[in-house]
Amino acid sequence: MSGDGSQYVSQQILGAGLVIAIDGPSGAGKSTIARLSAAELGTNFLNTGAMYRALTWYALQQGTDLNDPSALAMLASSIPMQVEAVAHAPRVLIEGRDVTRFLHSQEVNSAVSQVSAVPGVREQMIARQRQIIQAAQASGRGIVAEGRDITTVVAPNADVKILLTASPEVREQRRARQSGAGSDAVA
Repeated sequence: MSGDGSQYVSQQILGAGLVIAIDGPSGAGKSTIARLSAAELGTNFLNTGAMYRALTWYALQQGTDLNDPSALAMLASSIPMQVEAVAHAPRVLIEGRDVTRFLHSQEVNSAVSQVSAVPGVREQMIARQRQIIQAAQASGRGIVAEGRDITTVVAPNADVKILLTASPEVREQRRARQSGAGSDAVA
């Protein structure tokens, strides 16, 4: 995107608080496409997966039992997390500390699926994600939000819904380039 097309979208449509939701499996390119689109359009950007990763990192730091769904749900309801939804430099802060660089550590990679599968955690994170989206919409700036279930659960009424797909081989290659992960990371 560039030139007249993105300027038109920015000037004519985004002033109404357009919500663009990008969904797809791990390694399909959701984050890359969403971040670049948000930067080009001048909207906010939300990586919902980063929120689950931040919660996982915080749970590990706090010594929370990852096998205790109640403890994880309680932590999700009280985590002092702030998401800076800026496309060119998205950050996640916990207690005012930028934890973004820790979100793709091996420790977090190994535990994030377990944490994000807890229904109470999902309920809390979805509520926070909806608040971020609603605030961007109300501001008139709009948002490009990406993550699994974003088009069906988090923002089912998004103005634009995009589903990205890629073969398992391509997804595995992308993950390997990003973090050295193998096929188990995209499975």
